[in-house]
Amino acid sequence: MGVRLNVFARSGTSWRGLPVGAGRCILLALPAMIHMAFSAALAAEPPLLVLYDVRPPLVEFDGRQLQGSIGKRAQAALERAGIAFELREVPVQRQLLMIEKGLMLACSVARLKTAERMHLGIFSLPIAESPPYIAVVRRDATMPEPATLENWSAHPELRWGVQAGLYYSDYVQTKISSARAEITRFNTSQQHFASLLLAKRIDFVVMQEDEAQEMMKSQGPATTSLVRVLPLRDLSHGEQRFFYCSRSVAEKNLRALDQALQIRP
Repeated sequence: MGVRLNVFARSGTSWRGLPVGAGRCILLALPAMIHMAFSAALAAEPPLLVLYDVRPPLVEFDGRQLQGSIGKRAQAALERAGIAFELREVPVQRQLLMIEKGLMLACSVARLKTAERMHLGIFSLPIAESPPYIAVVRRDATMPEPATLENWSAHPELRWGVQAGLYYSDYVQTKISSARAEITRFNTSQQHFASLLLAKRIDFVVMQEDEAQEMMKSQGPATTSLVRVLPLRDLSHGEQRFFYCSRSVAEKNLRALDQALQIRP
């Protein structure tokens, strides 16, 4: 950062616009002024890095700010908090590494709270609650009753598509870990699972209700006639979403963010 100093031009025995002797005082004060200017520049806190990944309709980006059912509330809270911040789109796994190493002033948007993450980073107050998880199933797939994730995950003949690197919820993660169903992990977004269902590479996926609706809307009637959306009886509640922040983030900024999150539009 450059430091700009305005020096008056000397005329005769006085500095133009200043009493005699004032010019000498300014010259004597120059070293201290320069030191103060550079100290202020070095002390200025860099902007908070706000990490996000696009997950329509929860979190979206319009080229200027966050949108979506959770993204819009996150953007509003950041602006109300009065914190200088910079938005950056980063894959989920990289976001978590950046937060948990604690080397950057960064917060991740719309993360779920887990016991492990609480040891590695800091959570804000909730941004919002996301809708419950449901299943999207191939229409020609025979799904056993009852329609619960616990039941389906116990059937080895079923193929369950899972997004690699995504933490669904504590309950869903336990079913993934203990599943007898065939788990296939894909490095793709939730919105691309429709093509995997149509290609018969998987039998079902689990996603949040509004994400499923967005996927069906984006695929068009030809696709939606070949898949169906089913509620799962053991997944009837939504999940709270938070800012997940590095331990390097200043406490005053975390407090400001929490205060802003308590204000509901």
